[in-house]
Amino acid sequence: MKEQKSLFIENSRQGRNNWYLPILLLIACLLFLLLINFSLNLYIIPIIRKIIPVDLYDNENFYSLVTGIVFWIFIIFLYVIYPKIYKRSFFTLINANGLNFRWSSFFQGLFIWGFLTFFYNIFTNKEGLDIFINQFNFNSFLIIIAINLIFCSSQTLLEELVFRGYLMQTIGRKIKKHIIVNIIISLLFGVIHIYFGLEAFISSFVFALVVNAIVLREEGIERAYGIHLANNFVFGSFFVNFDSYLEKEFSTHIDWFDLSLDITSLLILFFLSNILIKRNRH
Repeated sequence: MKEQKSLFIENSRQGRNNWYLPILLLIACLLFLLLINFSLNLYIIPIIRKIIPVDLYDNENFYSLVTGIVFWIFIIFLYVIYPKIYKRSFFTLINANGLNFRWSSFFQGLFIWGFLTFFYNIFTNKEGLDIFINQFNFNSFLIIIAINLIFCSSQTLLEELVFRGYLMQTIGRKIKKHIIVNIIISLLFGVIHIYFGLEAFISSFVFALVVNAIVLREEGIERAYGIHLANNFVFGSFFVNFDSYLEKEFSTHIDWFDLSLDITSLLILFFLSNILIKRNRH
């Protein structure tokens, strides 16, 4: 049986697709990031320090805030430069429609996986939750929530645009089998998380397999963005500090109980998402 074409992937056939365009986009992004890096110390950081009193945050939270703002600036840059290079709408990277962001799908993914991942982390990351409870301070908590919202919303959107948007469409244009496209994207997504250990690689790989399948089924990344945002926001706000997590050494140890719970949660997510996707179509 012939596999049905993905309208979302077919978006990439619009406009221009010359072989050198990815190189041109990469060069433009690198030059812009160099400009942003130069501007950070000269303009962005001094402005943020004037707006937000220094005693309201520590260096780790300040770094997350600045990074989140830089990511949003970079996304705006992509919004401007992508149509100029590829001669198609930036929103073709978001859904098959290529016009409107589907907020209902985003919020469904956000709340369903937010609920599932919160309870998953309660069972698997009790130490992190205990630290959060014992050190809880309401004012600090509000600041961390606001900073994590800025950081996670930009970081996850950028990852979704790159992996579930640009790379999925680019690879999918060359490879017809969706399952192969899914596996390639999932491996790439796992590799960028392998720094955190072998278990993180496997978990990220399975996470990407499920989310990629949802994207291909729904023909867009909105639900995936909500899921990804919920994952990072819940984890970073209640169970671990991002900077301390980055300092962890690579480990080949795998907690099979934790990993099994993670995969079970993802299967529940896939099942519930399929029900909602079918309901949204009617």
